Amino acid sequence: MGVLAPDLGLELASPYEKVEATAEDVIVLLTTLWTRAEDIPAPPFVKLVFHTTVLMAAFGGFRPGTLMKLKCKDFELSLICDPDDPVHYKLVVTPTVNRNKIKKSQKISRYKIQPS
Repeated sequence: MGVLAPDLGLELASPYEKVEATAEDVIVLLTTLWTRAEDIPAPPFVKLVFHTTVLMAAFGGFRPGTLMKLKCKDFELSLICDPDDPVHYKLVVTPTVNRNKIKKSQKISRYKIQPS
């Protein structure tokens, strides 16, 4: 099988090293999103969607195409009693993510995300 890259002047190897974002990177990004909100020309709803997408990518490592296909029906909300303070309740979100690029038998993931 012939390779067109050399004929087109393209590289076969990546010219840069991919480095994953750390937990600290995610915290800085999301903190900046809200503390510098006036400098980011987007409505609050768009910022909330971006925040959710960043968290889902950070927690689950999902591909961007998978995250962009999520719908409201893919999120189950539950109210649970706080075990540390039984008078208060916490909101728990359980997303159902249909992952792409994997075998059909392993396609659904369920993760619990609890706001702190």
